[in-house]
Amino acid sequence: MLYFIITIGLSYLFYRQGIRYLFKSRLLSDNRSEHFAYIFLMLSGVALGEYLSLTVIESLFNYLTTWEMIVITTFVSISSGEYVYYRNNKLVQRVVMNEKK
Repeated sequence: MLYFIITIGLSYLFYRQGIRYLFKSRLLSDNRSEHFAYIFLMLSGVALGEYLSLTVIESLFNYLTTWEMIVITTFVSISSGEYVYYRNNKLVQRVVMNEKK
């Protein structure tokens, strides 16, 4: 349970900082903030993806080899990180476009 709380806490901090950088990059047209937003939002998604995929794989599919677990976990964590970034990128673009009108 402690690992879950730590993972959720870190993911929340990364997510919050990523959203800040994403708004800053959209409002000020700053490429550096865009890169930081991508890094922080990817870290948020990867932290959650790693924890959740390892938990599910360990409890349901304990017959998998280590190599298969690594491949599945890596794919799930990177996919969740990319999803978090692109979803929030679209939402921030909509908010900024509505404010500029």
